[in-house]
Amino acid sequence: MMSLGVVCGLRPSSAVAAAALLVAACQAPAPPEVTPIASAKVETASIDSANPRWPSNLLDGLDNDTPQTITGRLSLPRGATGPLPAMIIVHGSGGFGSRGLAYETLLNKLGVATLRTDSFRPRGVASTVGSQRAVSTFTMVADAFSALKVLAADPRIDPARIGIMGFSKGGSVAQLTAFEGFADAVVGPGPRFALHLPFYRGCLYDVDMPLTGAPVRELVGGADDYTGVDGCVAYAAKRKAVGDDYDITVYPGAHHGFNADRSPAPCVRCISFAACDWLIRADGGIFDKNLGLEFGPRTSRRIQGNCTKRGTTFGRNAAAAEQAESFVLNFVRQKFGLARP
Repeated sequence: MMSLGVVCGLRPSSAVAAAALLVAACQAPAPPEVTPIASAKVETASIDSANPRWPSNLLDGLDNDTPQTITGRLSLPRGATGPLPAMIIVHGSGGFGSRGLAYETLLNKLGVATLRTDSFRPRGVASTVGSQRAVSTFTMVADAFSALKVLAADPRIDPARIGIMGFSKGGSVAQLTAFEGFADAVVGPGPRFALHLPFYRGCLYDVDMPLTGAPVRELVGGADDYTGVDGCVAYAAKRKAVGDDYDITVYPGAHHGFNADRSPAPCVRCISFAACDWLIRADGGIFDKNLGLEFGPRTSRRIQGNCTKRGTTFGRNAAAAEQAESFVLNFVRQKFGLARP
């Protein structure tokens, strides 16, 4: 496999349901939360969003979609002076979990405010592990842009230094928010994310749209059989080839969820999308490159049946988790102009 990033000396290894299935379709349920640092000031944020299901729904703005209010956990470093840089943290199919909370704690210690959006519970959903249709990826993209607008309007936050990171399904959100077509349709001439950090996003699609110009750094496991890795590596190479600030680091031997709390284990009921190869066009349509078919009511089942299968692996790789954490913190320090502690 081609190598596009190096971390700590390790080189990388090698249609109703369509939009909802663009990420880790069966991420294992999130482990219990751990206690956050006591030094942070925590608030509940109310975020006005909507319920677009398809890319095309995003591209025509949110006014045509059913309104939806979600919530988020806003954690501000206590005693820090603003305006502060901030990071929106997007959960995966299992909802809130220890990965988001761990980065909340780390970033707060760095002097970065965090907003962990909750796209599930306000919609009456606990998890989308069993059905990604319950809350689609593009619904979560709308939530993320809506959260960006809320933070940018907060006088305690620096609107020019708001980043986004996410895990699995949330990793796809962190990547999809980097495209100008979606940003312009939802946010208009308003703020853009300053950086994007997708963890093991769905590597099953390309997007035929220009980027906003903010840096994108993907972090994936070389042994990811949930959502694959080859598609992400190839897409990063395409973006770099045309001069985009886009890169990827592959952690050899690491599975999907390599910074989770549990050891790697099979997930028999989980659905692998590693063999899927889709294109999201600039008009919002989705095209399956394996079969040469457009997604639609008559083709979606055939397309998904052709490239998905049950049975994947999910779990922690301590070396990858540690190296990714170091990469993220150094990258955030650099891009937000923060001094080392």
